[in-house]
Amino acid sequence: MTAAVIRDRDLARLNRCLELLAEPTSVEALRRQAVDAIPVVVPSAFTVWNEFDPATGEMATPVISATTMGIAGGSKQLEKAMYDARSIFAAHVDEQPIMMHYVRTRDGRPRAISDFYTEEQFRGTELYRQFYGPLGVDDQIAFQLPSPALVVAITLHRGWRDFPSRDRLLLNLLRPQLIQALRNARAYERLCRLLAATEQRVERTGEGLLLLDRGGRVEYASANARAILGRWFGEWRRPRLPSRLEDWARGQIALDRPTAPPWPLILDRHGRQLAIRRLPAPDDDAVALLITERDIDAGRTAILSRLGLTPRQSEVLDLAARGATNAEVAVALRISVSTVEAHMTQALAKLGVQSRAAAANLLHQALTERSPEADR
Repeated sequence: MTAAVIRDRDLARLNRCLELLAEPTSVEALRRQAVDAIPVVVPSAFTVWNEFDPATGEMATPVISATTMGIAGGSKQLEKAMYDARSIFAAHVDEQPIMMHYVRTRDGRPRAISDFYTEEQFRGTELYRQFYGPLGVDDQIAFQLPSPALVVAITLHRGWRDFPSRDRLLLNLLRPQLIQALRNARAYERLCRLLAATEQRVERTGEGLLLLDRGGRVEYASANARAILGRWFGEWRRPRLPSRLEDWARGQIALDRPTAPPWPLILDRHGRQLAIRRLPAPDDDAVALLITERDIDAGRTAILSRLGLTPRQSEVLDLAARGATNAEVAVALRISVSTVEAHMTQALAKLGVQSRAAAANLLHQALTERSPEADR
């Protein structure tokens, strides 16, 4: 049956339609692209993207294909006419058999008005006399896309009766692709809203945000991130990271080994410090990095010195207090593990404690409870 109904040129048109539907990144763009692409596969006088709230009877402004057949004023005039008549549609929606069938069964496969009404029955409804008749519509085929609260229906209208099995089969092949395209567009819009909110919050602090894919390529860089990295690494061309940062990204946040513990990159230069930390991300295919630049706290060095530690011992203990293993401290400071162990042993002895946890607690108190002399 399928081979007898669908020809090679039908499949070519279907593939072209799917290519067009893969392009939009927002729901609004998808609405417009869908109504323009579907007539490539199944011709109609005009094709409409409808959104209707069955609980309130409210209808959103319909989106109509740019090319209309025999409609004075074209799609914009038709969109206005349909929107202006939305109260008529809502008042007689119980006479719309496709809508009522979907509300009752939630079966969104293509159905035509001619599946439910004869021509005489359809022309006898108030919905036809007040809504479809003035638009020159004698038949309509529609299919629905799943949506939490709204009925999202794509409707194809003709001034003649009947939609053959070829049309129905092609629309049945197209519908799952549109369902996925709508899900993708909604997910993309949610991601954009989340990213905008996150960037706004981060940028207010003077920090920057980077999003990488699992290959370490930059998918997004906020304005602050670009400015900070430019100051530290000079010009760099996306999607590649600056080479120094790329080496750290691959080795320390383990883009190809998600079980490896993330560890910040800390760089000091001319009294400034750059810190790059990996943030938790709900998407395993994305890596979020927080970029922070600040002046080095001279008071911090003075406090650690008063504990009797050398600068290197202070660095080792500070990193260990943040949860780093000896191996991670060694990588961060570019020294051997045995050197880290030696500095740690000496630091514990100077502080008069027996464990890293006790040393970390002492260090925390020293850094958070500054003496009056340290603050002057």
